[in-house]
Order: sequence, then structure tokens, then C-alpha cells
Amino acid sequence: MMKKSWVKSVLLVGVMTTAAACAPVGGTAYHKIDAEAVKTMLDQETGIVLVDVRRPDEYAQGHIPEAINIPNETIGTAAQDALPDKEATLVVYCRSGVRSRQASGKLVDMGYRAVYDMGGIIHWPYDTVKGDGAK
Repeated sequence: MMKKSWVKSVLLVGVMTTAAACAPVGGTAYHKIDAEAVKTMLDQETGIVLVDVRRPDEYAQGHIPEAINIPNETIGTAAQDALPDKEATLVVYCRSGVRSRQASGKLVDMGYRAVYDMGGIIHWPYDTVKGDGAK
């Protein structure tokens, strides 16, 4: 019985240490969000900035209306100009979720405080627009 308690204590300390190591510094981190929650935010709030981090050719093929295109590969430099307000609510997406996760982490590291990772546009069941603005 004593051995089981000791093992549980060691495991609990290990889990707590791992969780602490994964916790964001200063409480700042990006948040995962699904397409439905993003749609609700867009319908109910103003000032949401949609950030499409795919390549320009992918963006032109179809993107969420009013999204700005800042490719993941350039986010470190391009975000400074395109996203001057570090307090703005940013919703980041790509095609499948890999680049949006990477870009969201970069944005948080750059000091943006309200970053939401929607994942991929492949999960967006709502309207999109082509590069020329036509549906």
C-alpha cells in the first residue's frame, strides 16, 4: 500500500512538472478555436482580424471574406506592418492547421496577446471568396 502511494506521488509530481514546463510564460498563449466559434465571433464582434497564412496562390484560390494574407514564411517581418495592434483579436488559419499552429506561436512570441488558431480552411463550411472577390 505504501509503495502504491509513493508511486502515485512521484507520477503526480512528474505530471505537474511537465504541465508547468508547457505553461506559457506570463499567461500569454494562442488558443485553439473551431470554425463555428469563429463564425459566431465574426457575427457578434467587430475588430476581428482574420489572418490567412497560406501562400498567395492558395489565398487567391479561395479565402474567408476580409481575411488578410500573410504567408507563414514571412509572418515574422510582415506582421509588424500588417498587424500593428498587438492587442487586436487575431484568428489565424491555413489549409489544414499545420502552418496556422506555427504562425500562431510566432505571433504570440512577437507579443500579440489575443491569438486564436482556427486550423484549416478545409474545416470552414461557410462562404469563401476568390482572389478577385467573387464567390
